[in-house]
Amino acid sequence: MSENYVKSQFGYESTKIKSIDVNWVINAYDKKCSVDVSKYFSSKRYLDLYRCSGTGYEYWDVDESGVGDEEFYKKISTSWPRYYKERRWEYSLASEYITKTDRVLEIGCGRGYFLKSIEGMCADAVGLEFNSSAISNKVTSFNIFDKKVEGLSCDNNFDIIFCFQVLEHLPDVNSFIIKCLSLLDSGGLLVLSTPNSKYKEHRKFRDCFDMPPHHVGRFNRSVYNNMSEVFDLTLVDVVEQRVDSVLSSDLNCGVPLFSKYFNKLMYFVNRFLFFYMFKIPGHSMLAVYRK
Repeated sequence: MSENYVKSQFGYESTKIKSIDVNWVINAYDKKCSVDVSKYFSSKRYLDLYRCSGTGYEYWDVDESGVGDEEFYKKISTSWPRYYKERRWEYSLASEYITKTDRVLEIGCGRGYFLKSIEGMCADAVGLEFNSSAISNKVTSFNIFDKKVEGLSCDNNFDIIFCFQVLEHLPDVNSFIIKCLSLLDSGGLLVLSTPNSKYKEHRKFRDCFDMPPHHVGRFNRSVYNNMSEVFDLTLVDVVEQRVDSVLSSDLNCGVPLFSKYFNKLMYFVNRFLFFYMFKIPGHSMLAVYRK
């Protein structure tokens, strides 16, 4: 089989669409956050990017050794200010799907900022995180476990599963989503957010954080549409972050009511002004599926 043609994890043909010199990636990480990532590339000279013909999903051709481990995330979260953000633009929109009777799971919850924000909004919630330092410094009263989703029993059924900025870090998205769906009750919601590969900086490959060992997969609106068919799900909504909600997402403004209405304003600005008039690709996306 040609090196330009491989099978994707979804079973479709994939074509190589990009190659980047590994030395450029290593130097870019060093310049951006002073983290040495050379060990994750072994003897590789180039990083190859493939696109799945059936889904449009793009993925870097790396094995498990090329994916960030706990040591990597400890270093990057120390070197890069506010890596674990107290507020993300997705949080207020995502929380609107929660009801008082819901059992909630958040995968890759970091220190638990989202879980803290929904305390009192649901019946119960639990988080999964493999960065032990983040767990030790958790900010929520809900339990956070150092465990992969594969380690959960199918007896653990949830009404909503949240994965914020997680999928792009995973080498096997297909298996991950299948496992999530096995933990989700019928009619339950799977809420995902990822960077958007159509965003200018990502489209032009200017940001090393959108490359291994940090990110190994790339998503966009079309991929989310196609994934609904692959997994037989109903795509409820896809929202792009077209305007940074600076006050509510990146600053601890201490005015929750203001943050709530500011986020709602940004939602409508994103939807009706930037999408319908200018169609500027947003940095990130939030997708909601119903099982």
